[in-house]
Amino acid sequence: MGKILKGIDGERFPLIGGVTEYRITFSEAVDVNTVNDNDILWQVYWANEYSEYEKVPFSGQKKGRLTTYKFLQNLQGKNLQLKATYKDETVELHITPQANGEIKIIDVFFLDVEYKIQDTSKLKYMNSVNLQIYTLNMLGKYVEFKMYDTVNGQDVEVAKNSEPMQVIQKNGIVKTKKAILLNPAMYMQTQKDMSASEHRYKVKVWERNNEANFYEEELKVKNEIGQPSIPQDSQAPQKTGLPEAPKKKEDEKEKKKEKCFCDKELEIEDFITLGVSKNKAKVYADVLNDTMKKYEINTCIRKSHFLAQIFHESGYLIFLSEQKSKHASSGSPYKGRGIMQITGESNYRRYGKNVTEDFTSTETNREKMALPPHNVKSAGWFWKEEKGLNSMADKNDFICITNLINGGNVGFNDRYKKLKICFDNIYKTCKNYSEKVTLNYTFENSNSYKISRFAFAWGLWHDKDAKKDGCTYNTAEAIKGYERLLDLLPSTSSDSNWYYIQENPVFNDIVIVDKKKNIKKVKIIDAATLRLKKLKK
Repeated sequence: MGKILKGIDGERFPLIGGVTEYRITFSEAVDVNTVNDNDILWQVYWANEYSEYEKVPFSGQKKGRLTTYKFLQNLQGKNLQLKATYKDETVELHITPQANGEIKIIDVFFLDVEYKIQDTSKLKYMNSVNLQIYTLNMLGKYVEFKMYDTVNGQDVEVAKNSEPMQVIQKNGIVKTKKAILLNPAMYMQTQKDMSASEHRYKVKVWERNNEANFYEEELKVKNEIGQPSIPQDSQAPQKTGLPEAPKKKEDEKEKKKEKCFCDKELEIEDFITLGVSKNKAKVYADVLNDTMKKYEINTCIRKSHFLAQIFHESGYLIFLSEQKSKHASSGSPYKGRGIMQITGESNYRRYGKNVTEDFTSTETNREKMALPPHNVKSAGWFWKEEKGLNSMADKNDFICITNLINGGNVGFNDRYKKLKICFDNIYKTCKNYSEKVTLNYTFENSNSYKISRFAFAWGLWHDKDAKKDGCTYNTAEAIKGYERLLDLLPSTSSDSNWYYIQENPVFNDIVIVDKKKNIKKVKIIDAATLRLKKLKK
């Protein structure tokens, strides 16, 4: 059968902030009615510092022969690659988003007093809400808000900001500093029907001195008196004559205890803060919390390391099955699946034995590794039972954790970036937080320093001429890794072909060819010795 996909039709230079449409074009001989739209998958990639393409965070995977994308300001001028796949076919289009200067407020979320996603279906009077406002191209600008309803053709305000709020985060998000207290006086001000089961108000957010740039959201409040949730510095409704709630001076230690995630679940909003999309956070929050509890990933530092690794492996829970690549595993029946990208028949079998289920006999059974709940639970099993990584996390050994999960240092820099985000938002809130626990990792202080394969990996990934991806090249670190390998591995060792070095041009001079078996071989001892001579020149 010939090719189905011909290409992608759409704007190669879309404007930042605008909605751009892209559609699949098909080969002329194809009956397009036989193509299932759900089998066409889209993904956006960007070129990293090594000119290799990686998935764009938060871009999500889309389906269908027609899709739309909104490119945000952090992608301006970037070299992007839009890919569409159908079964074993892939077509692509190179895109470079252009600036258009549009300034826009794009969304509002309602949060509770602890800045967690608020279940607005349960809001009652005497509860409090915060606003989380999403903006585009508004860094440095100010926004204002009001809560109101229209009575006899006039807008009646029941709450508003006490001072304008400046957008200072590069992601364009701004939150209210004072929660809005839903005081019963609100329904008297707006002449609500006292027999109604719920009352509706409008929340309007606008750019200061430019009300043409605004976003409006409806807020429903049950016509009941709930338990008071009045935080420090709550924003009381306007024009009621009621005094503000008294300000309390909270003890910093107590605040940390309240926020600490040791033996405490992460909420949907917590996952969003870490970089997970809103939709994925809603889908995976419960099963991730259950998995972390089951496999004793139950302290802030363990959760920080675990989440950083799975966010890298799955592109923030987007990619649950290994994408086709130059790696041999991507074409295997036992390719990487799940949020930890569990790979290999032996791993599939051991996990199956652990949960008494079959993941190997058919393709349908193998695909279960990429589907709930096993796409998440297998990650917890691999972390604790297979690799024993809770103890490594307790020691804050990021290097060895990465090595034990990946086997080498693929994506090392990206894993580190995601760990920093998790540290800033999880570990630094911990009641057991210590300034002695830092992100300043050195090879010598890692358990990987004691393992010959990982010592060689440290040298190889830092070796510029070896051209391994995911790690910053550094000659001194490369030398350190190769030298340590020679310290650990006996000179008589016949170990060979780690990390496919027999295919790496930098080792062409020492390749041994076994013509009978038709295989190439490079001894690890010889490889390290060769590279040390080159690097020390």
